[in-house]
Amino acid sequence: MKPFNLFNSNDRYGLISIYLHWITALLFLLALLLGWWMEDWDLLADFLTQTHYLIGLSVLFLGSLRIGTFALQTQPAALGHPPLWQETLKDWVQKALIALLVLIPLTGLLTLFWGESPTTLYGWSLPYDESRPFLTDLFEEVHEIASNLALFLIALHALAALKHHWFDLDNTLKRMLGR
Repeated sequence: MKPFNLFNSNDRYGLISIYLHWITALLFLLALLLGWWMEDWDLLADFLTQTHYLIGLSVLFLGSLRIGTFALQTQPAALGHPPLWQETLKDWVQKALIALLVLIPLTGLLTLFWGESPTTLYGWSLPYDESRPFLTDLFEEVHEIASNLALFLIALHALAALKHHWFDLDNTLKRMLGR
């Protein structure tokens, strides 16, 4: 077994990409779940909302790192010889997911910025501007649509990984699991 490198090579993902992928994925899915639940649980609503905001800011930071590492590192070559349409779809889905890791938390933050009232995050006051309330609705709508799009793309991404693992019998999934 080859020792792991921090950075990607032509045939495998590096530790930076692997860890950023899985940590961001888990935090992103947790933020989505909290986004659905935060207003439904009366006793925990404030805690869930605050946690949603904090995780969203974490995803924004990690998503920005992912954009940088994606742009600066070599991406491992596809295993086998997939059809051009599959390679093209993979590239678009991958780039869209990485972009959504920034767009979704950023629109959430902008929703708070132009919200109905000032917002605090665990006691810290977030910047607030009540002069353009129509922007709250716009950014909130973009936030929700982008979240739904991300869920669809995540499902497509996961199904493609499972297809590679179970039907193509290649190591695509194993590479992102660090094997």
